[in-house]
Formats: sequence, structure tokens, C-alpha cells
Amino acid sequence: MRRWMLTVRIVWLATNALEAAAGDAVAEVRKQSQAYSRATREKDEKALEELFAERFVLIDHRGERAGRKEAIRANTDPKLKYESVTTSEEEFRAFGEAVVETGKLSVAGSYDGRPTRLEMRYTDVWAREAGRWRIVSEQLTTIQRR
Repeated sequence: MRRWMLTVRIVWLATNALEAAAGDAVAEVRKQSQAYSRATREKDEKALEELFAERFVLIDHRGERAGRKEAIRANTDPKLKYESVTTSEEEFRAFGEAVVETGKLSVAGSYDGRPTRLEMRYTDVWAREAGRWRIVSEQLTTIQRR
């Protein structure tokens, strides 16, 4: 009976520790996600370099693949002018050393003087790399207007 109670206690403690760690991971990634939104709006190349992992991969809203350098270049293109960049419906789920973020992204602005407005669903995969959370993959899907 004592052994069984000890086993239950160990399992309970381990479960609580894992849940606490997952909560900490989500809180840290939520802050990084806000920094990502800010860096995008401000076209902050240095911040984007810090946020994107070395092996970052983007699948954009047209289904095209881009690496870290191309994604940073696209985000900081001088022809791109943002009026607003907002996220909503964010959800964060921790899986060990990874956190998956999903949500809705609304972007308004212009490219090369032509107005543009996009609504997209996104999935960002965050992983702990060199002691900090960085985006390793991002997928964007355009929400079709009806």
C-alpha cells in the first residue's frame, strides 16, 4: 500500500511539473509572439533575425517556400508599407521543447503604392534554440472572402 501511494505521489508531482513547464513555455512564447508582431509592423530587421531560427522555413499565403533570409528581406522590403498588422484568435499549445501557435492575421497597407488587405490563418512553430524561443516554421493561408 505504501509503495502504491508513493507511486501515485510521484506521478502527481511529475504531472504538475510538466504542466507548470508547459505553462511557462506558453507564457514565454506569447511574449516572443508579441515581439514578432511588433518587429513585423516596425520592419525591424535585427529583431526578426533574433526571432527566426537559423533553419526557419516559411510557406507563404501563395504556397511559396522561403528561408530565413528571404523571409526577413520580404518583411523589411521598403516597398511594403503597413497601415495595420493585427492578430486574433491566438492559441498556444506546448509539446515539450516546442510550442505551436495558431491564429488569424489581418494585414492592411500597400505594396509599391498599390493598396492591399489580407486576412490569413497562420501556424507558427516555436522551438527553444540556444536558450531562447525562436520560430522554426510558419505557414500562412489566405482566408477567401465570400
